[in-house]
Amino acid sequence: MIKRFAKYWQFMRLGYITYLAYRFQVLASFVSYLLIIALNYFLWKAVYSGRQVIAGFTMEQMMTYVVIGWSARTFFANRIDRMIGDAVKDGSIAMDLLKPTNFQLYHYFRSLGRAMFMFVFMTLPIIVAASFLFPVQLPSGKLGPYLFPLSVILSFFLHAGISYLTGLVAFFTRNNEGVFRFKQLLVEVFSGVMIPITFFPGWVQNVLFWLPFKYIAYAPLRIYLGMEPLSRVHQGVLLQLMWIIIIYAAGQLLWHYGIRRLETQGG
Repeated sequence: MIKRFAKYWQFMRLGYITYLAYRFQVLASFVSYLLIIALNYFLWKAVYSGRQVIAGFTMEQMMTYVVIGWSARTFFANRIDRMIGDAVKDGSIAMDLLKPTNFQLYHYFRSLGRAMFMFVFMTLPIIVAASFLFPVQLPSGKLGPYLFPLSVILSFFLHAGISYLTGLVAFFTRNNEGVFRFKQLLVEVFSGVMIPITFFPGWVQNVLFWLPFKYIAYAPLRIYLGMEPLSRVHQGVLLQLMWIIIIYAAGQLLWHYGIRRLETQGG
């Protein structure tokens, strides 16, 4: 078992090392994220003018939501769908298929290496820098400090699964660019990164309960802020696990069907 997963450790290491070559890109992204957080601060400051609480959030909770949410995004975001799409386009997918590995786990662990890199060089520095500039709370509640990190790690695997499914679309269409961009839009809006889901109409919130997106960012951030009772905290983590398993299984099924339809080109 240890030998079986040792190769995935190497893929994770490869994902980490690869990003060491993109120092300037990381620095530019770091500045970009701080600018996004600053813009959010001025926006929400205007929205909260003369009001203490909106949709269950105080201004301090909202800024904590923004800072921790965008920081966590640097960790759970991934490029799996783009990597698979590019590999299909240039034909290098043929080399990937020769690897004696589970194609889905290969992408999960390689992206996990990227996530670890981002955690060290983006997530933590953004939280530290933003904490000096904006009001940011420490984790609240009895479980926030313990379950929030677990929930964000689960968010990574949940988002990785969704990106993997999007990537496999390239097996059928040869170009998954449109689907990739549509998925990005869905995740940005309905995960709750851009705006808490409590700001959406009630019927949209009811629909999102049955979809996996809110468990990528919104649910972990509610745990961080201590805004959920104990029973719903446990429910949220279990639903994250459930979606990870469902989407992983869907990825395996789509892979076995898609590999028969794949036509490599170039390479």
